Amino acid sequence: MKEKHSFDVVFVLLLFLVFTAAVLMVLISGASAYKNISVSVEEQFQERTCLNYISTKLRHYNAEGDIYIGEIGGVPALALRESVDGENFVTYIYLYDGSVRELYMQENVGLPPDAGDEIIEAENIEFSMPSDNIIRVECTGADGGTSELFISLCGEGRGEG
Repeated sequence: MKEKHSFDVVFVLLLFLVFTAAVLMVLISGASAYKNISVSVEEQFQERTCLNYISTKLRHYNAEGDIYIGEIGGVPALALRESVDGENFVTYIYLYDGSVRELYMQENVGLPPDAGDEIIEAENIEFSMPSDNIIRVECTGADGGTSELFISLCGEGRGEG
């Protein structure tokens, strides 16, 4: 009878160890999956935030001002011109020193590109106009993932820089 009792104890302990090992494996795989999902979401957030920000700016200026591709201090930029009380102002959106920046200033003031406010980190951003009424924006996030956006301009004012 004593042998049977010690066999039962060993069996229960063995079963407990197998159960514990299974729980640990599930926890480790779940943590790994969470980490991969978290990294993926962060990468997509950077790309989409950049494009959503620019899209919102373009929609605002599409109705109120001129939109063109220009430059600020030799750096290519998306320029959004508007007139306020008879004075012309320009908002430049561009990539400088590893981040997308925005600089709002009176037209022809000539501030340097480092004066802009940092919006989000990015590796690259490109602006182009495949036609008179379409702006193409391609953003490469800090992680290297690339997304692009096409915006149709249908407002009154579109100009040349």
